[in-house]
Formats: sequence, structure tokens, C-alpha cells
Amino acid sequence: MFKSILIPTERKFHVNVLNLYLKEKYETIAISGDDPERSRKSKLEQIEQGHFQIIISTGQYFGEGIDINALECLFIVYPFAFEGKLVQYIGRIQRSGKPPVIFDYRDSKIDYFDKMFKQRNRYYNKLRK
Repeated sequence: MFKSILIPTERKFHVNVLNLYLKEKYETIAISGDDPERSRKSKLEQIEQGHFQIIISTGQYFGEGIDINALECLFIVYPFAFEGKLVQYIGRIQRSGKPPVIFDYRDSKIDYFDKMFKQRNRYYNKLRK
């Protein structure tokens, strides 16, 4: 298993649901802009000290201005197609000095979600060249 994983999503409800499932087996930190300032500061301190296995956050909150060198792995579990957002998420896990590992979940049964995955996949193919 990876030492440090980032799971960005775009819905605060999704952050909470994922955290409910994952916190039973992993050391998780769920963080979003809805957290009171004191709670956010405490969670960011935990993150800076490396006291986590998985960070679950809204992309809006965790997108810019957060600098964590320890992240090794990215799970894309929310459908989107915007290349700029993908670049930003990948950038979060490229700071550890290790090759980034990305798990991108594809829902091929829903055409709209599958189309978004294919758009992200085009960007992945550009990265491989």
C-alpha cells in the first residue's frame, strides 16, 4: 500500500461518505472549506506532520495553495473532464520525488461518465509521451 493517498472530489457529501467507509481501516483526514477554521488548522498540522494515510478533500479546497511533499498516490473517484483540474490534482502528488501513481475509476456503463474518463485518458496519454 502507498504511504500517502489523496482522494479529491467535488462534493462535500462525497468527502463525508468516503471518510465514513475508509476511516474504519485507514488513518484518514477529511477536510473541506466547511470545516471550522480551528478544525482545518488542526487537520493541516496533522497532514504536515505526516499523521495520515489518506486525505479526502474537495478539489476546490485542496486545489491551490496547499503544498504537501509526502503525497504518493491519487485516486480519481469523481467524474470530470477539465484538463486543468486534472493537471492540478496530478501536481499534488508529483512533489514527493517518486513517480506518481494514479488510479482513475471508469464507469463505462454511464455514457456521460465514460466520455469524461476518455477525455482524462487523452491527457494521460500526452503525459506518457
